[in-house]
Amino acid sequence: IEESVLANQAYGHEHGVKFNILNSPNCYVLADSDRLIQVMTNLLSNAAKFSHSNSTVDIDVQVVQDLVQISVIDYGSGIPDEFKDRIFSKFSQADSSSTKQQGGTGLGLSICKAIIEKLDGHIDYESETDKKTRFYFELPVYEQTTLGDESATDTPSEHILICEDDLDVARLLKIMLEKKGYSADIAGSAEQAKACLLNKQYAAMTLDLMLPGQSGIDFFQELKQTEGLSDLPVIVISAVADEGKKQLNGDALSVYDWLEKPIDQNRLAMAIKHALRGNSTHQFTILHVEDDPDIVTLVAALLKDKATIDVAHDLKTANAKLTNSYDLVILDLMLPDGSGATLLPKLASKTPPVPVVVFSALDRNEELGNSVDANLVKSKTSNHDLVQAIELILQRQTNLDKD
Repeated sequence: IEESVLANQAYGHEHGVKFNILNSPNCYVLADSDRLIQVMTNLLSNAAKFSHSNSTVDIDVQVVQDLVQISVIDYGSGIPDEFKDRIFSKFSQADSSSTKQQGGTGLGLSICKAIIEKLDGHIDYESETDKKTRFYFELPVYEQTTLGDESATDTPSEHILICEDDLDVARLLKIMLEKKGYSADIAGSAEQAKACLLNKQYAAMTLDLMLPGQSGIDFFQELKQTEGLSDLPVIVISAVADEGKKQLNGDALSVYDWLEKPIDQNRLAMAIKHALRGNSTHQFTILHVEDDPDIVTLVAALLKDKATIDVAHDLKTANAKLTNSYDLVILDLMLPDGSGATLLPKLASKTPPVPVVVFSALDRNEELGNSVDANLVKSKTSNHDLVQAIELILQRQTNLDKD
């Protein structure tokens, strides 16, 4: 919270607003700090933007039962009651002169909602006209009973080895795994991991690719040639996971799953579960052709648990990326260098044809007809409807692959 306030102080000063932390109890949530800062930045900037000059924006943190509640309170003109049902919708801004003049895309709160809900949280607001507006979000309290405890208990049935040189990341992984009932040991390098593997039997291993000394790629390839360890399930967790797939080429299929940092707890749990069952998980890959960075951020947050998202901001980049294989393409029609519709023949000519979800500010184009699998208008499509449409198409593709 303090980091968010410091990062946004200059913006507050531009609007003649001072940020004031009322209360900051010693409590924890289990979440990606960058995502939380993104939410706080949006709430703080909105509060500053709609505050009167020479006023204060208060930040209050409270523990309410098993939830941490974080509030951002401004003392501006408030939000009209008739706008309540649309406040977290895409492209929404209150229809009054006091809010219209502030500008903005109206996407920020929709992104905040997507992020908080992905963290099993809740976001809402309350407003009194000409008095104050309070935006708040709630996240489950995390009891850090295992923080800093490197001696994992032997009671869980499965032991997981974490090969990760960043101790903070390794400890977070350890916490996540122990919360799911596993025991976990940490190795900070390939050499340390080898020593652990010689002295203890592990059910699976998570592997960072950027290790000191021997790289994660070389270590993985060595494991595949080592008797007694060649069948050890490996889940790669790395900021360069996509690059690692390319380096391993065909051997990439031997990795049970590829997880990008920052780490998603649910994806990690699913990957470990499937690895222990001996089933390699399939992570869908989606190309999102979109030039609006806010839309890109929103869609990435909504689909974080479901797919790896590759982004092309224009037609030229999209055409270059389409040399790769994708399970689905999300396509904007209005791009800086032309119409997204010009990509449709290329997508249809692939074997098999790539499913396409048009997600554009333009009204539905009936001429697209059967050339796309879904034709959605940004301003008229809820986050839920967008995700549901994509899930249905991906499920259909999965069923076709099985047949």
